[in-house]
Amino acid sequence: MSVILAQVMMLTVMPMNVFAAESTSGTCGENLTWTFNTETGVLTIDGTGKMTNYDAFIGCGNLEEVTLPEGLTKIGDSAFRDCANLKDIEIPATVKTLGHYAFYGCTGLTDVNISDGVTTIGNYALQILNYSVGKIDKF
Repeated sequence: MSVILAQVMMLTVMPMNVFAAESTSGTCGENLTWTFNTETGVLTIDGTGKMTNYDAFIGCGNLEEVTLPEGLTKIGDSAFRDCANLKDIEIPATVKTLGHYAFYGCTGLTDVNISDGVTTIGNYALQILNYSVGKIDKF
């Protein structure tokens, strides 16, 4: 019984990341798609509207750069949580909401540029170690 309990406990601690191993494209909102270049570590999101609360990118260690489109209005909860190698992020002017934990644990981030369009920042959305934030004085 203790062996089974130990294995279950290990599975709850280990990051689950289907994205990095199996998928290179998909959808992340009603009108949003994503593609990931495994060689360059670049994730490109295309389309318009709200990103769903999407966990496929959580803990993706080979994600280094994200390109977000004008027309994106919300970055979903935990969208890029624990992507430790993500270096910088530019939030387009059309984004109004950063979901809870959107960039939580992105310890590699050194530059976060938030546009004036962002009106809501969720709990722990930017809890990271190294960052400089653009226009955030209104919050």
